[in-house]
Amino acid sequence: MLAEIFEYWTTPAAPWARKLGYLSEAIAIKARHRRCAVPWAEHLARSKAAITAIVEETGGGNTVVVLGAGSCFDVPIEILCERFDQVHLVDAVHLRLPALSRHPKVERIVRDVSGVAELLVTCPSRLADPPDLDWLLGDAAIDLVVSLNLASQLSVMPLAYVEKRRSVDEKSANLFHKNMMAQHFNWLQRFHCPALVLCDASRTIRDKSGSVIAVEPLLDAMTFDGPVWQGLVEKWIWPVAPPKERSDGLSIENEVHVYRNRR
Repeated sequence: MLAEIFEYWTTPAAPWARKLGYLSEAIAIKARHRRCAVPWAEHLARSKAAITAIVEETGGGNTVVVLGAGSCFDVPIEILCERFDQVHLVDAVHLRLPALSRHPKVERIVRDVSGVAELLVTCPSRLADPPDLDWLLGDAAIDLVVSLNLASQLSVMPLAYVEKRRSVDEKSANLFHKNMMAQHFNWLQRFHCPALVLCDASRTIRDKSGSVIAVEPLLDAMTFDGPVWQGLVEKWIWPVAPPKERSDGLSIENEVHVYRNRR
């Protein structure tokens, strides 16, 4: 705990990333990764394999952009650096990872890909409508974009920030969640290069005995079958919070889906 507190106060982060909790969440994920190394192993390996597969298929190129890269637990960083001239790792906050930071091809970019963080800091009592994003769309050097376990999480921190200040009814919260994902997928489909999406599609919550007490859809009505997206490529279960991880005794597992566009 003391190490996590020290990391919080010594890690550079944008004011909005601190206020909305992105820094605290990044540190918490790093700590959970240490505790859950064994149950998370398959999820991390399959995430890396999915990214590696599209790199092998497309052959690499100039620049790859990984959205939601975090601490790169699920990123095949060596393969990306081998196949691309530049590797751009994008997230709201970047913890200190000296080996990664020293890599000559890697650039760690701080960015709010939701587009609402600074709006919420300015007006914290209102759920801001997600703006249309055009960031990076004009960069012809980008040859691959990866959205990594990010889409279903875009609404989580902004919604929690607003709910600390006022109540948000379920209908408004669900609409905000859907709009955030729709904005993200619309942005991805406008890139003129291959795009890969790894996304939590549903969440299953179990009690201490292992019995299912709730199943929550995360993608809901979102569809990837159409002229841009070719649909589900593969799926697997990620034990996000395995038994005994949470103090309330509940365990959580997410079904992860992989999608790619037709380019």
